[in-house]
Amino acid sequence: EVATAALATDGTHYFNKCAAHAAAHLTEAPLRPEAASGQALMHVLANCPLSVVASGHRAILSSQRTKQKDFTKMARGVAAAEERMAVLWEKAVRGGRIDAMRFVALTSSNAAKIFNLYPKKGRIAVGADGDLVVWDVTGPKRTLGVKGAQTAADTTPFEGMNVHSRASVTIVGGRVVWAEGGIQPVQLGGKEAATVKARLVVETRANSPYLYGVVQQREKIPLEKVDRETSSNHQQENGSSSTPISRSAVKNKNLESSISFGGDSTPRGAGRTRNPPGGRATGLW
Repeated sequence: EVATAALATDGTHYFNKCAAHAAAHLTEAPLRPEAASGQALMHVLANCPLSVVASGHRAILSSQRTKQKDFTKMARGVAAAEERMAVLWEKAVRGGRIDAMRFVALTSSNAAKIFNLYPKKGRIAVGADGDLVVWDVTGPKRTLGVKGAQTAADTTPFEGMNVHSRASVTIVGGRVVWAEGGIQPVQLGGKEAATVKARLVVETRANSPYLYGVVQQREKIPLEKVDRETSSNHQQENGSSSTPISRSAVKNKNLESSISFGGDSTPRGAGRTRNPPGGRATGLW
């Protein structure tokens, strides 16, 4: 956890000559002395690199792949819809890397927010339309593999992997569709079937606040006018040139790439290659 005070100030105040001022900044976890510590913490909070764990599910038979002799042109995709949550729990939650709440966010809530379906989807509450999964973490260890799986694929990258969790019950629209390790048949009448069919279409709105809320807030910040001295004497005293800088030069400078992929010994900001807004025409982009 991080204290709110650490986002707003820093530990340099501990050296203030006023004891009351210094004491006002004492927190359970001492504030960092670096002036930019709050900025660094805010960067971590605002830029979560991974927010959704997707299955990338695509069941493909080995015979379909090997029809193509060129390996680089073979069909891509694995069957992972059934294994997604169990693998994430095993690797992340059981391994002590994330907690159960983060698990729910990575598998359900965040996706609903990204597609702007939240709070209709991705939430358990009155008026919401979230499907329910009862996740069992107390059951015996089981081994993932093609045998006994629901997929039609004859291979899996998870073959032989041991996991300690499973979906015990899945409820969709108030009806149990998965229980006791298998799909449960659902008998629907005419009117009821029409109601279920109508639920399959969920309208999505544009401009998800989860994705664009920060941008919208930035646009609300008013521009402040800065009055500056522009006399020639002042420019000469400071050794500045009176030649104006073109807007295009500033624009081009701002388009310079600041992305570092590691392994580059070039000092930050030196010798960068300018990229067009759409990126270079390379495989990386």
